[in-house]
Amino acid sequence: HSENPMQYLQRGLADPHRAAVFDCASDDRWTYEQLFDRTKSVAARLIRAAGWRQGNRVGLFLQRRMESAALLLGIFGAGGIAVPLSVRGTAREIAHQITEAGITHLILPNESALRQVLNDAVPQATEHRLKLELLETSAILDDMSPVPPLDLVPEAPALILYTSGTTGPPKGVVHTNASLMTQVEVLYQSWEWRAE
Repeated sequence: HSENPMQYLQRGLADPHRAAVFDCASDDRWTYEQLFDRTKSVAARLIRAAGWRQGNRVGLFLQRRMESAALLLGIFGAGGIAVPLSVRGTAREIAHQITEAGITHLILPNESALRQVLNDAVPQATEHRLKLELLETSAILDDMSPVPPLDLVPEAPALILYTSGTTGPPKGVVHTNASLMTQVEVLYQSWEWRAE
């Protein structure tokens, strides 16, 4: 597959005022234009973060919120590798993921319970001489700096998902830009999604 997630999102800008993501709990929605703007904000902030290089691994908690779509796509747009952390994970499990994945940048959640888990996990992870750049979710979503054009290679890693760890410590499974786009296309065709 030759497209990357940012190109796929840009296709939605053909109808910028069409709803792109929904928050079922509050009935809020973002249009493709709003999602693209917030995605660019995340990418811009990451690119300006200390020590940023394409291929850096970014840890984040993916929650059932519209912001999660912008955070994930923004990481892809900055050429980073997203590493979702379990919202139910213990400090020890999160420290393992941070260390094993080589996370260099961590997007801090707004929720105090998740922050407490991170407060306990980060010292455990940094014992392994890992330096973390911490970024606030609210500041990332509102950064309006321009995003330089990046060459996002289809074969480049984009996402590391962790297994359940039933036979030992969880292991990271790497997905490329191309494999993510193939998965989206398969779902699109299988579920017969249509623009409405």
